[in-house]
Amino acid sequence: MPQAPFAIRVLRGFLLGIGIAAGTLTVAGCAPHHEPLDTRPEAPRRPYDAGPDAGGIVVSEVDGGAGGCNQATIYDPNPSANHVAPGTPLVYASMPPVGGDHYGLWADYQNYTYPIDHGYLVHSLEHGAVIFFYRCAAREACPGLANDLETLAETVIPQDPLCAPYPHVRRRIIVVPEPNLTSVVAASAWRHGLALHCVDLAALAAFTLAHYDRATESLCAPGIAPPPRQ
Repeated sequence: MPQAPFAIRVLRGFLLGIGIAAGTLTVAGCAPHHEPLDTRPEAPRRPYDAGPDAGGIVVSEVDGGAGGCNQATIYDPNPSANHVAPGTPLVYASMPPVGGDHYGLWADYQNYTYPIDHGYLVHSLEHGAVIFFYRCAAREACPGLANDLETLAETVIPQDPLCAPYPHVRRRIIVVPEPNLTSVVAASAWRHGLALHCVDLAALAAFTLAHYDRATESLCAPGIAPPPRQ
């Protein structure tokens, strides 16, 4: 029997690794949480917050129905990519950001316990990274959710060959809290984003496999660990 495509085999292995039986998986379902999520009412913005400067951004919303997970996908066909000095004020046309001008330094591919400026993160996206955001002020406020996303990052891309020369980097995935997120969790890649109103690990895994290392640059050289956002 011919082997399934690589992406399908990786996703299947991930799902088995977290103990989801193939017969019971509901891709749009919500994973259990280890602590209460931020239950603030959503701001009167949509989760992607297209805003007045959205340009050519294309958004598709999907209603998960009863018991499902509402989501929005984001696509920016032609983001700008100018480098600016760290600390320069930047405004992105979507939440999560999917491209745009960014700092000349990029965020190291790791898990962060605090929010950091998007200018560092967007530069990491330009290098082919995927970023998982979760709506918390800091990791300590949502340790179970953070652990789920960090485990997903380790499982869905076990080892990136491009990262082999760098002992402390195994993959170009960042997990970071973001208190200004208007969805529960979100994922970003260069040009693409996913905003989810529940924690759908299968959807995040599928997004990662579709968009990992699909940016204009492909680079795994370590970046910096930016300071906490002020």
